Amino acid sequence: MKCKIYKTAQKQLMEIWRYTNKNWGKEQADKYIFELHNAIEKISSSPEAWKKITYEDIRNVFYFKYKKHFVFIKILSSQSIGIISILHEKMNLPERLKDGYWPNNDI
Repeated sequence: MKCKIYKTAQKQLMEIWRYTNKNWGKEQADKYIFELHNAIEKISSSPEAWKKITYEDIRNVFYFKYKKHFVFIKILSSQSIGIISILHEKMNLPERLKDGYWPNNDI
């Protein structure tokens, strides 16, 4: 399945890289982002591994967890998905989800 990363998620990936680089160095930052990209590629073709978000106001959004981050997925068509947000597990996820922490059309 084709996978598109929304601009918001791209910015979040850069923030994750910067934070990891600052705290653990460039090699670890590069490794984490590389592994996260690999996890996204692998999971994009495994919808059975996605978990559906069960909040009333959020429809057709799924997620999976990679280490310390939740990756949110929106089905774009029968052949493609969009990575709409990547949030750290320590964030207040219900609040972020309720506030619509991702855009609707920023691919």
